[in-house]
Amino acid sequence: MMASIRAEWIKLVTTRTFYGLTATAGAFAAFVVFGVMAGDPTPWHVTQPLHESEGWKIVGITVSLFSLMLGAKLFTDESRYGSIVHTFFANPGRTRALAGKAVTAAGGAAITATAALIGAAVGTYAPAALSGGDITTQFASDVVPALGLVAVGIAWAIMGLGLGAIVKNQVPAAVSAILWVLVMENIAGSFMGDAVRFLPGRLADGVAQAPTDGAVLGAGVGALLLALYAATMWMLGWSLVRRRDIP
Repeated sequence: MMASIRAEWIKLVTTRTFYGLTATAGAFAAFVVFGVMAGDPTPWHVTQPLHESEGWKIVGITVSLFSLMLGAKLFTDESRYGSIVHTFFANPGRTRALAGKAVTAAGGAAITATAALIGAAVGTYAPAALSGGDITTQFASDVVPALGLVAVGIAWAIMGLGLGAIVKNQVPAAVSAILWVLVMENIAGSFMGDAVRFLPGRLADGVAQAPTDGAVLGAGVGALLLALYAATMWMLGWSLVRRRDIP
């Protein structure tokens, strides 16, 4: 098992895609929170915890989307270039290979979420400091939401891995990820009523304690249900990969 994890981790960190996704997530998070702040007159003041800002929800969406795409690419990249053949030859049962990918997806998503956190902090505190505004740091109150955001990234990455294993093709997987996170959950929220709380995006809002107008579940319950979503998607991908011929 450790050999599978090590092999998958080497694949991840030796490709430019991982660094591109991580850097883009951090830069976009910084841009979003600064954009929200820029709507106010200067000097800009920071007097509330980071997770209570209007941009925090978009930071959560950013982490969800980029983590989902990261997880999917762990499978679709290998399928596209044919290296999945060698991966499954080394792991004939295929279970250890997918488990190793899941652990790697979790680690990669944690790094990507951390980059987004750093970007959000820089985009908040740097402009305030440069404009001469008042800054009241409340890092202690941001610890739990920050850990929740990392957990959200991990769950979405494992869901993405399951999606990649199901779809196999890179483009449909990426399009599906974008449509679900940015479009479908918003459409579903218009007619599902309170049941919308159980969609992955709303669960992520609760876990990361993001400001939202709609109803959300508590962080603990949300984390458990997100983990269930992740496990279900992984199991669906695993069940198909076990029965499917190597492409």
